[in-house]
Amino acid sequence: EEDFNLQVIDDAVLSVVVEDQCGNSATDEIDVTVPPVPVIVDLGPDITTTCIDENLLVSQVSGGVGSYSYTWIYQGLEIGQDPTQNFQTYSSTSVSLQVEDECGNSNSDQINILVPPVPILSSMNIPDTAVCIGNGVDLEVFATGGVGEYSYAWSPDPGENPYLYDLPMESTTYTVTVTDECGNSDQTSVFVGVEDVFPAFTVDYIGDWDVQLNNLSDDAVSYIWYFGDGSTSEEFSPFHTFDSLEPWQVTLEVTGELGCSKSVTEIFYPLADLYIPNCFTPDGDGVNEVFQAYGHDILHFEIIVFNRWGDIVYQSDDINEAWTGGQKGGEYFVPDGVYSYFVKAEGIRGNFIEKTGHITVVR
Repeated sequence: EEDFNLQVIDDAVLSVVVEDQCGNSATDEIDVTVPPVPVIVDLGPDITTTCIDENLLVSQVSGGVGSYSYTWIYQGLEIGQDPTQNFQTYSSTSVSLQVEDECGNSNSDQINILVPPVPILSSMNIPDTAVCIGNGVDLEVFATGGVGEYSYAWSPDPGENPYLYDLPMESTTYTVTVTDECGNSDQTSVFVGVEDVFPAFTVDYIGDWDVQLNNLSDDAVSYIWYFGDGSTSEEFSPFHTFDSLEPWQVTLEVTGELGCSKSVTEIFYPLADLYIPNCFTPDGDGVNEVFQAYGHDILHFEIIVFNRWGDIVYQSDDINEAWTGGQKGGEYFVPDGVYSYFVKAEGIRGNFIEKTGHITVVR
């Protein structure tokens, strides 16, 4: 044929022989050159990521001849044949892409995928502390940073939660390790001292208002007394004066060497006392109409009122009851005059009171 289509992969020489009907002939040849056409492959800049992120690797390819074939390679193994590739890694590594065109021209590029450590910062909900034996401790760890969800490992007690409740019987250092999904971790600990103290005291009454407190506590190194009247003391066995007729409340709080703290509270009473008026006027004017004994901290009480001949005109065992001047509680009122009384009482603290005197009835 006069025309001829030729396709070659490499350089070649094409010869043609032309012959007429008489056998005359001539030849010629042409050199066919197939120069390389560079393929350009660009995977872009290195990627900084985390271990839980899936990264889309995109290739930018130009040059060459015809269509391209793609080979993604990770650690010497083929992982894909598409123009793009999804890739996830737990540590820093690299991925390469080999691209070849229809003429065998090829090139490659490599991208580094960096997975830097992401620090975790963890802390406990309480500082080093102490508890009294028999008391529990609530621990909780707080964490920030890292990547994804956290896992927890407690020691010496096993635990996989951010919180731990324990009832230590001896001083213990609790440690927890916090780890994220990428293996980043941090560790924190707290010391919990365990001890026991025993608060106890007795009281000696000194006079009507003063008390001497006797500290009988065990295993304590510091003491504080609360007297219920706003005052305190840090003496071992203090002396204190009360100025109230109300019951006296005393609290002793003791603390051990490691910080265990306990307290005990006792109620004490002032010495019972009585006041007996010497006159009353049951005349209906609303002023000083009754006769009544007044006292504080009285446990038992009895009063007897006599006339001048020794007859009982009034008798009661209730300190809150008042005499209105009636004859033995009847409707007949005693005449004006001077009457004798006898009072006997026992106080809450055990002191006894006996009083005699005179009461004047005036209408």
